[in-house]
Amino acid sequence: DVQGVLPRTIHALFDALSGAAEANNNVDKENNTSDHPCDSWKVQVQFLEIYGEEIRDLLKHGPGEDGGGVSNVNTGNFKVAIRDGGPTDEPEVLGANQPQVHSAAEALQMLQTGRLRRVTAATAMNATSSRSHALFTIMVEQEWKGADSTATGTIRRSKFHFVDLAGSERQKRTQAVGQRLKEGIEINKGLLVLGNVIAALASSSKTNKPFVPYRDSKLTRLLRGSLGGNHKTLMIACVSPSGDNLEESLNCLRYANRAKQIENKAIINLDPTSQYIQTLQQHIALLAELALFHAELSTTAPDQETRDRAS
Repeated sequence: DVQGVLPRTIHALFDALSGAAEANNNVDKENNTSDHPCDSWKVQVQFLEIYGEEIRDLLKHGPGEDGGGVSNVNTGNFKVAIRDGGPTDEPEVLGANQPQVHSAAEALQMLQTGRLRRVTAATAMNATSSRSHALFTIMVEQEWKGADSTATGTIRRSKFHFVDLAGSERQKRTQAVGQRLKEGIEINKGLLVLGNVIAALASSSKTNKPFVPYRDSKLTRLLRGSLGGNHKTLMIACVSPSGDNLEESLNCLRYANRAKQIENKAIINLDPTSQYIQTLQQHIALLAELALFHAELSTTAPDQETRDRAS
């Protein structure tokens, strides 16, 4: 079967992590740096749905579920909240389930479980139209211990956001009514705010810092790091070859072109605590070498004085 971007990425990620763990046994740890294979790693996943202005956890088990069934997406127990951090910090999702996965198969199983819980419905344009935006996140933690396997090593944390944006809708094309119409309005509102955020970030410069309306939508609050933070972001624009959808295709390309103008400068996320501990360990090792050097000098000095007297 032809695999999509997300399954391919998951397989490539676990292949790279497994290969790094195997190669770690063949490297000289005395010269090990953050660019060498890691000693250990941990992967967690999170799957959220933005339905209207509600954020739902698609991996949280409902009452009576065994962990693999499809639950009622309208259950209030699945709603989670956002807590904003500082100006440079990403928001924290409170109460979201973040199960640890050990293989690509486990990660894909979580993806499939959450996908079955998403809200979809039929419209005049699509028989299985997404009625929400979705955010699948993979969190990776890697650790390098160096030559001393018992010491606290350097920890690097990475995060991959995979965002599935529901397409903008025109009521004349979708012929949506009732609940479907309300869902389409909420989808368009979220995309409008996202477009405003992208436009503000694309027009910003060193001298011009426009206000970025992240808080106008739950979607943009969740994507704050991906849009203007410590991330590298790629947008894939899906267009239709049909002439009937020419206007939608052009709008999608204009949307992506604005996003292309955003410039982020991502740096490696190293845990500050582990960095501080590693610095102290290096200082202790240096002091131990100096103490050994002074001890050697003190033992050789009397022998030299004895030879001087004899001469």
